[in-house]
Amino acid sequence: MNLTLTGVNFDSAPLVVREKLGTDSSRLPKALDFLKSSGYSGVILSTCNRTEVYTTPKDNSLPSQDFFNNYFSSSQYIFRPYLYTLTDEAAVSHLFSVTAGLESMVLGESEILGQVSRALKAAEEAGTANRLLKQLFISAIQAGRRVRQETRISEGSISVSALAVDHASKSFPNFTQRHIVIIGAGEAGRTVAKVAHKKGATQITLLSHNPDAASVVANELGISCCSFDRLEEELSSADIVFTCSMAPHWVITKEQASHIMDRRPERTLLLIDIAVPRNIEPSVDKIQNILLFNIDDLKELADSNRTAREAEISHAKDIIKEEEIAFGEWQQTFEATSAIKALTAKAEAYRRERLDKFLASSHSLTEEQKSELDMMTRSMIKKILHDPIEKLKESPENYKEALAELFRLDIEA
Repeated sequence: MNLTLTGVNFDSAPLVVREKLGTDSSRLPKALDFLKSSGYSGVILSTCNRTEVYTTPKDNSLPSQDFFNNYFSSSQYIFRPYLYTLTDEAAVSHLFSVTAGLESMVLGESEILGQVSRALKAAEEAGTANRLLKQLFISAIQAGRRVRQETRISEGSISVSALAVDHASKSFPNFTQRHIVIIGAGEAGRTVAKVAHKKGATQITLLSHNPDAASVVANELGISCCSFDRLEEELSSADIVFTCSMAPHWVITKEQASHIMDRRPERTLLLIDIAVPRNIEPSVDKIQNILLFNIDDLKELADSNRTAREAEISHAKDIIKEEEIAFGEWQQTFEATSAIKALTAKAEAYRRERLDKFLASSHSLTEEQKSELDMMTRSMIKKILHDPIEKLKESPENYKEALAELFRLDIEA
C-alpha cells in the first residue's frame, strides 16, 4: 500500500510539544504547500489533541517523518521522541478508529468527524490528496458515521469544550449566576457558549477578533459580545474565563492577569484554556486567587466519563473492521485497474506507432485493408495481454510490482 502516518497526540506528547506542532485552519494551506513542494501527496489532520500526516510515498522513504523533521524543525523543542509512525494496514486502522472517536480524549466525541472531513477538503484544494488518500479518508468518514449511527458510543458524550464547561460548573457554586467570558468565536468557542447557555448561565460575554462571527453566536443565544479592546474590563468583572482563540500569541499574559487581580484581590478567577497553542501564559497560575487549567488538565475528567460508553467499543471495532475490509477490497480493485490501464496504454501506444509507420509506407492498401489490419493488431495485443491481466486481477499485490518492472510501467502516473 505504501501508506505512512506520523503524528503526535494527547497520549504520546505533552501539551508543550503538541502546541508547537499544531496546524490550525489558517496555517494548514502553507503546511500543505510545503508537503507538495517536497513532492509528496498527503493529508494533514491537526486538532487540539493531535497532529498527524498521512502520505503515500513511491519508495521506502517516510515522507510524513520528513515533514515533521523539516517543516517543524526547531532546536528549542525536541519532539521526535514523541512521534509515532504507522504504515499500511496499521495506519488505515488508526485513522478509522480516530474518525470513529475511539482515539479521542472524550470517547465517542463527534467533533473529530468534521475535522477529518475538513482535513480531506483542504488537501483536495491544495492538490495533495491522490486517489488512494481520498478514498482512505472517505472510507474513514463512512466508518465514523456508521459507528455513531449503529452504536451508543456517542450517547451522552461531550466534547472537550463541553467538558471544560462541566468542570467549571462543578468548580463554582451558583454557576448560573456567574459572569462568564469566552475568548474566541470559532467552533470551540461556539460550543462553550452553547453548553454554558444550556446549563442556565445568563451572564455570558463573547470576545473575538472576528466581530461578525461573535455577533452571529451572540444573537443566536441571546448573549453579549464585544471587541478585544474591552478584554481587561471584561476580565475584571468575570468569574470564569474560557479561552479558545487561534491567536499565535498569549491572549492573557501574567502582567495583564496581575493587573486585573489588583482590581479584585478577594475574588477568585477561574481560567480554562482549551486552545492549542495555549492562549494563557502558564505562569499566570502563580498569581493569588487565580485557578488555571489547560486542555491536558481535563483528561482525568474525560477518563471518568468513559465508563458508560466503553461497552460500545467492541461493537464499534466490529464496524471499523467491516469498513477496513471494504476499503481493502476497493484498494485491490484500484491497484489492479491502475496497473491494467498502464499496461494496455503502453501496448496500445507501441501498436499505434508501429502501425502508423507501416501504413505510411504502404500506399497500395485500401481503406478496408487498413481497417482490417488495425483490427487484427488490436486483437493480437488483447490476446497477448489477456493472461497477465487475468493474473493481475486475481492477485494485484503479487503481480503489480513485477509487471511494472518487466514492462517498465509508471503505474502511479
